[in-house]
Amino acid sequence: MIEVIIQAGFGNQLFQYAMGYALSKKLKRPLTLNISFFDYSKKKGGSTLRINNLDKLAIDDCNIINNPSSYYKYLYGAKLSGTPLWRLLPFGNAVIWEDVANCRLYQKKLIDQVEKYNNVTLYGFWQNINYFKEIIPDLKRQFVPAYPLDSTVKEIRDLIITTPGSVGVHIRRGDFVGLGWAAGADYYTEAINRMKKEIDDARFFIVTDDKQWAHDIFSDNPDVYIIDIRTATCDIDEFFLLSICSHHIISESTFGWWAAFLNTNPDKTVIIPSYAKGEMFPNTWIRI
Repeated sequence: MIEVIIQAGFGNQLFQYAMGYALSKKLKRPLTLNISFFDYSKKKGGSTLRINNLDKLAIDDCNIINNPSSYYKYLYGAKLSGTPLWRLLPFGNAVIWEDVANCRLYQKKLIDQVEKYNNVTLYGFWQNINYFKEIIPDLKRQFVPAYPLDSTVKEIRDLIITTPGSVGVHIRRGDFVGLGWAAGADYYTEAINRMKKEIDDARFFIVTDDKQWAHDIFSDNPDVYIIDIRTATCDIDEFFLLSICSHHIISESTFGWWAAFLNTNPDKTVIIPSYAKGEMFPNTWIRI
């Protein structure tokens, strides 16, 4: 059995699922998704609460477990993973701990360990395409909404589909602002101007967690459409709309990365910040 700890935001959840699914297929073992993190965090009253969004996608059938009271052992185990002390915690499976500080590196030596165990749990973020590059078409099949779209979402979808020069823009602020990771208005303005030179009749569809900021910066631009959905599934709806755009301007966030990566346009242009780190960013994507 391959068990994957699912945690953090939607982009990370996709990487974690992709990793577990790829290993499950390769080793022909059943896949279990452990979503205990979300209810554990809710009970602890974290300032940035996340929710499990994988259940809103058309992912293949797999076992899902949720035991919030047991999540502490993974939380503390991660902190102790560089020492033998993590083994004192009551784990039922062998645990493979990713070097989270280097989660965008391909840590193959860790994956090679999985075959040694019948039942193994994976803890990490696994932000590297090498973990799942053989099954990308299979993932694209699954990473679509598994529910009927709201009429508002359908209207915006149809607008994007009928706009040949559609450019999806992902602006991540929120916790990125406090961490000093948020790209500023200068980056997005320069990227929009660059995209206008690259794409005829470019029109920009913005998805962001700070819609007021986007309105303050871009409301006077007639070529900009700020997507603002108030559905119960708004996060996935906005991700889906972002992913069907023909081209992309994204932040370093994994949410924007997945939207651009899932883009099926063979001639897509993708712009990323010059400082974006990790092997997951193709050399064909433009850095500014």
